[in-house]
Amino acid sequence: MRGGEAKFPSMPIRYGFPMLFMGVILFIFEVYMLKFSTDALLLSPAAMGTIMSISRLWDAASDPLVGFLSDATRAPFGRRRSWMLGSALPIWGAILAVFSPPQLDKDYLALWMLPAVIAYYTATTAFTVPHLGFGSELTQEVGYHQRSVVFGWRNGLSGLGNILGVGALFAMMAQEPAGPQAVRAAAASVALVAGGLVAAAIAAMVFSISENVDCHANAPRTDIYINPVRIVLTVCRHALVRQMTLLWGLAEGSRAVFGTIAPYALQYTLGLPAPLVPLIILMYVLANTATLPLWLAASKRYGKVDTWRAALLCNALCFVPLMFALHPGFIALPLNMVRLPFAVGFASFVGGCAGATTTLANSLMGDVIDADAASGGEAHHGLFFAWWAFVSKSVGGAITVLTGVTLEVAGFVPNVEQSLASRTTIGLLLTVLPLVGLSTAAACMNGFELSEAYTREVQAALAAKLAGELL
Repeated sequence: MRGGEAKFPSMPIRYGFPMLFMGVILFIFEVYMLKFSTDALLLSPAAMGTIMSISRLWDAASDPLVGFLSDATRAPFGRRRSWMLGSALPIWGAILAVFSPPQLDKDYLALWMLPAVIAYYTATTAFTVPHLGFGSELTQEVGYHQRSVVFGWRNGLSGLGNILGVGALFAMMAQEPAGPQAVRAAAASVALVAGGLVAAAIAAMVFSISENVDCHANAPRTDIYINPVRIVLTVCRHALVRQMTLLWGLAEGSRAVFGTIAPYALQYTLGLPAPLVPLIILMYVLANTATLPLWLAASKRYGKVDTWRAALLCNALCFVPLMFALHPGFIALPLNMVRLPFAVGFASFVGGCAGATTTLANSLMGDVIDADAASGGEAHHGLFFAWWAFVSKSVGGAITVLTGVTLEVAGFVPNVEQSLASRTTIGLLLTVLPLVGLSTAAACMNGFELSEAYTREVQAALAAKLAGELL
């Protein structure tokens, strides 16, 4: 690996370091942005649903575009590092625009939020897509399980960032009794600090790790980027890519349901006081991060595919007990004896089972890209990670739009006790969608052939091809 620094243990830590603070930003945006917009900015759920749908349309173009361009970039500083460094300050500015908007009337505030959300998606995409491609390229030659370790560090540090994000969430939600202006002031402070730390961490990472120039030698031809038909054919040509796309979409859709609807369900369906909601989310994040070593150990013993399948099935079963909380009498049960322990247990089990998904999925994505490169002759790390990022954000956006429209239809009114129809609607969204999505994903993994032996054959073929090109 000429120029790459895939050496353990320092490289995985340096590679994943920006995710410690990106985790804060990604967490508060995913979990709290919709609630912040309805409860603090006083925008209607339908208005925010419209803003999210328009933003996702732009995201549909920006994710593949960043992947294509980062693949095609030729710069002395490196094609991935140039993009990541260039994203640092825009991420800081975008998160400030979203969580620290000016004092405007509702109509003008909605007009402000639309470009702010678009800017957020664009800036974070300019970092996350090249970062995932960067990690895949750095680990192309380090082994089947070592790739999982590298992405495990990335997602573990992101999980720690999520824990810090829970603290930020608590700081914002604790101000809700004081009114919308107090929440806005707290959100502005969180965005200012978190965005600055992200920018500094990205700069530290890109200056400490060089790129794997062997992957540059197998870079795709630039003519693919001006031919939409070839782009579609490239993404869809390999059965493993198509299967991974389906699995990732189902898994990410279920995760988006929890992230978007859980704050509403915990407060309005289970009847928890608003200050307790961040603590329950913390249980999810702690379990998600703490179980990473267990899932990595299981994948080393049983294989990535079988371990991920088992995790998806267990994750689906976690949502079954939530059906009991939909009974109208559940909200009248004692808080400390019943509802709070139930919420803690539910969030912990869901988070623990979800811990396997991102790490093992990212690692398997790298294996899928290698398999595609071995069969097609070109390495499309940026293209495919951009495609899967697009899938993730598209299903997440669909869930957000669905949530906003459904809450509006169900008669949701922020900051007051909800009607039975509204509480039931929130609970059903959080129960049925993940249960169906995760169960389907587990069933679809049958026949997903990506064993260690197969991956070693792929890596040997790639090494032989590179050696032939260098002669």
